[in-house]
Amino acid sequence: MSAASHIDTASQVIQLDVEKKLRRVDDLVRQGRFEHARVLEEEILPVLIRLHGLEDERTIESIETLSSILLNMQQNDRGGKLLDAVITLRSEIQGKKHRSTLASVASKVAQLHILRRTPEAELLGSKLVELCKESLGPEDAATLRATSNLVSIYTSKGDYDNAEKLCREVLQIRQKTLPYDDIDTVRSMVNLSGVYFGQERWLDASSLLESIFTIRRRTLGDENELTIKVARQLEHAYEKLGHWKEIETVQLLILSSARKSHEEGHPRVQNAMISLVRTYIKTGAWKNAIEMIEKLLNIKKGQLPSDHPEVLELRSNLEILLDKFPNGEHPVSDVASSIYSPLNQETRSIRLVSIEKGSQDSALRANLLQVSLDNPLSYEALSYIWGGKSNPGLLKLNGHEMTITSNLQDALMQLRSETQDRLLWVDAICIYSDRSSIKHLRNLRLGASIF
Repeated sequence: MSAASHIDTASQVIQLDVEKKLRRVDDLVRQGRFEHARVLEEEILPVLIRLHGLEDERTIESIETLSSILLNMQQNDRGGKLLDAVITLRSEIQGKKHRSTLASVASKVAQLHILRRTPEAELLGSKLVELCKESLGPEDAATLRATSNLVSIYTSKGDYDNAEKLCREVLQIRQKTLPYDDIDTVRSMVNLSGVYFGQERWLDASSLLESIFTIRRRTLGDENELTIKVARQLEHAYEKLGHWKEIETVQLLILSSARKSHEEGHPRVQNAMISLVRTYIKTGAWKNAIEMIEKLLNIKKGQLPSDHPEVLELRSNLEILLDKFPNGEHPVSDVASSIYSPLNQETRSIRLVSIEKGSQDSALRANLLQVSLDNPLSYEALSYIWGGKSNPGLLKLNGHEMTITSNLQDALMQLRSETQDRLLWVDAICIYSDRSSIKHLRNLRLGASIF
C-alpha cells in the first residue's frame, strides 16, 4: 500500500468520525444540551481545519455552529467574535451578497437585538432587508427571515406601524407560497398577533390567535408548549375583551394539559385551577368555583401545615362561597334580573355604565347600557381599590338603588361631570354577580385574584 493511499484511507476514517460527531452535535442542540454540544464542536473544529483548511465551507459552518451554541449559552462576547469571523470569511470567499453571507448577517442582527443594542440591530437589519430583496428577491426565505427579524426589533421598540406593515408583507408572501399550517406561516401569524398586543387591538389579536390555536392543536397537540403558549395569549386577549365563557374553554384545556404533564400538586396545575376559579366567579358558576377551591384546598393541605397562610386563605374563601351559595346556586332578585338582562352573544355585547351628570351634592345616578364590540363606543375603564363593605355607598342604577363600596362611590363622584354624562366600564357594576348578596372574596395568595 502506498503512502498516498494510506493517507486517503486515514482521512476517510477521520471524515466519517467527524460526520458522526456533527450529527451528534445537532441532536444535543435540539435537546438544549449546549455545554455538551460546545465540547464536541470544539473537538471537531481543529480536525476540519486540518482536513479542509480554514476557508472551506464545512469549516466555516462549524465555526458558525459553535458561535450559535455559545450565544445560546449567553457567552455573547466569544460567540459574537466567532460570528463576526464567519461573516468576514463568507464575505471574502463567497461575496457580501451570497445567500450564506446574508444568513450569517441575519444571525448578527438577532444577536444585537438579544443584547438590546437596538439602534445597531435596526440599522444593520434595515440594510440587510434591502440587500436581500436586491440580491435574492422579496419572496426568498432569507429575505423573509431578515424581514421578520426587523419586525421583532420594531415591535420591541414600540414602532408598531412599521412592524405591522412588514409583518403583513411577510405573512402575505408566506400564505401565497406555503401551506396555511406551515411552521413559517404560523410563525408570521404569531408575530402579527404580537403587534396587535402592542397596539391593544384585542379583537384582532383574539381572532388571529384563534386560527393559530386551531392549527397548533391539530399539528402539535394540546400538550405541546407552543400550543399552551398560544392558549395563554388567547386567554389574555379574551380577558381584555371580557369574553369569560371563551376564557373558560381555553383555561380548561390548559388545566387538562398541565394534568397530563405533571402531578396534581404541581404549580402549573394549581395555577391553572386558580385561573378557573376566577373565571367561575366572574361568570357566576358558583358550584364549579366551590368544587375547584375544595380541590385546591385538599392539595395545599397535603403540602403545607394547616395554619399556613395559603391554606387559611383558601379555607376562608371556601367558607364565604359556601355561606352564600350552599347549593352552588346564585339567588337572583327580580330587580337585578330587570337591570342585568342577558348579554347578546351574537353581537358580542358588553355592558357599560353611563354616569349621569350632576353637582357634587346630588345623588349618584347611572344607567346600564349594552354595546356591541363590533361597533364600540368610546369609554373609559375605571381601576380602583375595592375596599371593605363597611359604610357602603349608594348608586341609583336604572332607577333602582344598589349598594356599592365607599371607595367606588368616591371614585364615581370625582369622575362625574357637571355638564355631561360620562361613559365608563366598572367591573363591580358592569359584570353581574349580585354584589348585594356576596361578600368580597379576598385575593388568593397563589398569584391570582378571584375577582
